[in-house]
Order: sequence, then structure tokens, then C-alpha cells
Amino acid sequence: MSRLVNAHLHRFGDHVALSLPGKGETLYFTAKEARAIAKALNAGARDIAAVKFQDSNFGSPEIQLSNQGKR
Repeated sequence: MSRLVNAHLHRFGDHVALSLPGKGETLYFTAKEARAIAKALNAGARDIAAVKFQDSNFGSPEIQLSNQGKR
């Protein structure tokens, strides 16, 4: 696994932009998508705090994106 040093979030027009280190890619999310991602990340964080990995039922939440992967 590569080590990520930082990530940047900013507003870009009507989207929330997420930039991760590496190849310089930035992903753009609508408000609805950003809320869904935040909700899933929060659920994952609560799961980590509450149960051991082998007891987790977190799964792999899927979030539909409106921009079809465009960056």
C-alpha cells in the first residue's frame, strides 16, 4: 500500500473537490454525493472504534456518482 501524506478538499463551483497525492487527480462530487461519502466514512470510523476487524459487518458501501468518473 502506498503512503498518502495529505489530501485536499475544496469547493469548485457547485461541487466538492477531493485531491489525493499521487498522479495529481482531482475528483468532483455534488453535495448529495459528498454527504453520502461522508456518511459512509463516518460509519466506517464508528465500526473501527466499536468492533475488531474480524467482527465487522461494515461491508463495501457503494455510492453512485453523477459525473461517471470524469475528473
